[in-house]
Amino acid sequence: MIEAGPVAVPAAPTSQEKDYYFMLSFLRTDGAQAADIDFYSLFNAIEIDGQSSVTPSPFIKDIYPGPSAGLIIVAVGDIDNSFSVVTPAVYRITLAGGDAGVKDVNGNTMKQDFRFDFQDTQ
Repeated sequence: MIEAGPVAVPAAPTSQEKDYYFMLSFLRTDGAQAADIDFYSLFNAIEIDGQSSVTPSPFIKDIYPGPSAGLIIVAVGDIDNSFSVVTPAVYRITLAGGDAGVKDVNGNTMKQDFRFDFQDTQ
């Protein structure tokens, strides 16, 4: 089994840029080793939700390997409070667990979904 661990924000967006970057860490549950993620299992296993009043809607802009094993960077585009009825808008990223979810290179899965919420304070 694998599990998603802490989420880091390596860089905050500028006032002109509306993209956020999140670094996700993955560990094996049988020890503190980093789990080498099957990069392509992420594409169908990750989704972002925002408030229904937010237009344009945020989207997963890019996913790429982090600086070391077990780290993945996710870029989220169109995070913009200027279109939100409620400020700051709250967003949620979900990584699917189970057989159809995120896998490591050995085919191990996450036992359950991993979710985290965030908001833009600008």
